[in-house]
Amino acid sequence: MTTTIVIRRPRPTKGQRRVLEGRRRFNAVRMGRRWGKTLLGIHLAEEILVPAEGPGRPVGWFAPNYKLFLDGWDNLAGRLRPIARSINATDKRIVLVNGGILEGWSLDTDDPARGRKYARVIFDEAGLVPNLGAVWRQAVRPTLIDYHGD
Repeated sequence: MTTTIVIRRPRPTKGQRRVLEGRRRFNAVRMGRRWGKTLLGIHLAEEILVPAEGPGRPVGWFAPNYKLFLDGWDNLAGRLRPIARSINATDKRIVLVNGGILEGWSLDTDDPARGRKYARVIFDEAGLVPNLGAVWRQAVRPTLIDYHGD
């Protein structure tokens, strides 16, 4: 007997739908507070972690520090709990039964996620990272090579 678990994604707002419809491989969204950038990130992460068909793939979530990552982490951990094989709050890592993996990273070092490979990366509150360009080029963008990720 097979059990089906459905993860309902948050319904995007009109502005979020415009971003989703016009997206490319690499995107930057600059919006004000309360616009829903973190919720948009959750939607984008879940597209890869829990696709409509096929296995889940790995996603890296990056924030300026772990405190700013907590809202997204708590939301994702709660939403993905029914299909999680393991949730490690210390390492900020969720492994799903379908093969999807979410890993959270703090950008308070210049070399996060070295050696990892992702199908998608999400930057939350990227505007608060003083060395963002260097971290992107030297540490994060190389994690997208294996999957030709976005």
